Amino acid sequence: MADRSIQREVIYDETVAGTIAENSHQSYFADYAVSVFTAEVGVLRREKF
Repeated sequence: MADRSIQREVIYDETVAGTIAENSHQSYFADYAVSVFTAEVGVLRREKF
């Protein structure tokens, strides 16, 4: 059986990150084991993104 785990890592401003976290909560938390972590980060080579 294939591994069915998903890991999603994103870097967005606080507003967008909150929207993504809330959408994940509403869509997945009831039916799946979900962990959401948020952190303030700095990005090197910002022009690459």
